Amino acid sequence: LIGSRYFSKRIGLGAALIYTFIPSVGAYQRIINLDVTMVFFFSLDMLTSLEWLKSKKDTWLWAAVLLGSFSFLTKFNGALVAIPIYATALANSKQRLPKPLYFFPPVALGLLFIAWPWLWAEPLTNLILTLNHWDGRVAENFFGVVREGPFHYFLSHFVLSLPIVLLALLAVGL
Repeated sequence: LIGSRYFSKRIGLGAALIYTFIPSVGAYQRIINLDVTMVFFFSLDMLTSLEWLKSKKDTWLWAAVLLGSFSFLTKFNGALVAIPIYATALANSKQRLPKPLYFFPPVALGLLFIAWPWLWAEPLTNLILTLNHWDGRVAENFFGVVREGPFHYFLSHFVLSLPIVLLALLAVGL
């Protein structure tokens, strides 16, 4: 969507094909819905941020805050969408952070709390329990074969599923 709108239909199609053929998209059927949803909100967030840059209307930035919060709500590493948004906003706002961006962290955490009943009883304890499972003791369905992941499974998957190339290209303005 972003590639088609700001560059050309060919670039947009190329970006869609690149995402389609990422190995984790084909290999991890169980979590693919989370990745696709996170990338959807991440992309919409980038689109609204670019619209804000063009128009300088805070409405677009408020939309970016909400969409970035949904990206975080879908998958924790979706919060990384905030990095290029904050960097771009600071670079284009005379070193003063626009008001909507002050609300990004509380809106994201508030949505997480509201949407996740697991946190309602004991928010901090249950969040720690959730984040404390990065020990590799998980059975994963990988291309139809169920096996236990190695000790570095969660950290590796977290790092490999980051849209780091997209973040880098957006950071340099491509």
